[in-house]
Amino acid sequence: MRNLIAQISDKDGVRIQRFNLDERGINIGRSWNSDIIIQDRFVDAQHLTLSLGDDGKLLLEDLSSTNGSQLNGKSLRAKQKNYSLESEVRLGDTLIRFFDADASVAPATLRSRWFVLAERFSSWPSLLVLTMVAAFVHTMVNELRTTEPVQLDVLLVSVAGVLALLLFWSLVLGFIAKLIKGESNARALWILACLGIIVANILTIAILVIRFNLQDHDIGQWISLLCFGAFAVWLLVGTFSYISSMSTSRKWLVSLLVVLSTYGLMRSDEFLREPHQSWRSFTKTEAATLPPILLVRRGVSLDEYQSAAEDLYELKPE
Repeated sequence: MRNLIAQISDKDGVRIQRFNLDERGINIGRSWNSDIIIQDRFVDAQHLTLSLGDDGKLLLEDLSSTNGSQLNGKSLRAKQKNYSLESEVRLGDTLIRFFDADASVAPATLRSRWFVLAERFSSWPSLLVLTMVAAFVHTMVNELRTTEPVQLDVLLVSVAGVLALLLFWSLVLGFIAKLIKGESNARALWILACLGIIVANILTIAILVIRFNLQDHDIGQWISLLCFGAFAVWLLVGTFSYISSMSTSRKWLVSLLVVLSTYGLMRSDEFLREPHQSWRSFTKTEAATLPPILLVRRGVSLDEYQSAAEDLYELKPE
């Protein structure tokens, strides 16, 4: 005798049934007298039997059912076959898998904070509000950084760009997650992208204000590099949580390596040629097109810019 568990998946969801199996076997079908009752109109009253052979192997036999049965995609019609635990059996629109009830259970999976975060926006209204906030923040930050008057077509293009980015991000990474983990997590990836857009835009404004009021080009570059580098690592860790099954430490390590490699590629051109002097590096100043209320430090006057330009290009008044 063997203690087994049947995992039955049908249109109503998944249910578990525990039973004992001996040489007499069990009946599976739509009949109320069946040992495992299947509520499926494409399943016969007595559809299938599962028995225990003389050598202890499991035997599966289709009882000449109307629509037949499949074992791992192969027909079982009126044939008896050996059954391996956890293999998939299809009866009509119902799937059944059998497991050993005496087998040890795998340790519980650590509940990631990223999935807890996604559950906070599980309802459609909350997801819609988060998407609107992301589009609003992105649009307002773009308007703060420009001196042009607000135009409706520009605002619509900005919102459309955010929606296109969210759609592309969730669909592409959701497809990758489906291939790797077997679940797309498209909603969670959409939520992560919305939060990423909000954080990135707020971070952009904060760094612009800090750099302008600091007026130190080298320190400003380091601040930007560290802040956006940390943000990129955070975003990649969240992405890997939804599309892979890597451990926490490996996700952080891989994310850090990806960010460092990307930065190295972006700076490789400067590493391979002589550094050139730019206006900012020469004058040690920072420029920002932000509302004056956000700027504590005074701007640089035109006379000061002209004097620095004369020194940079060695201009001599005639």
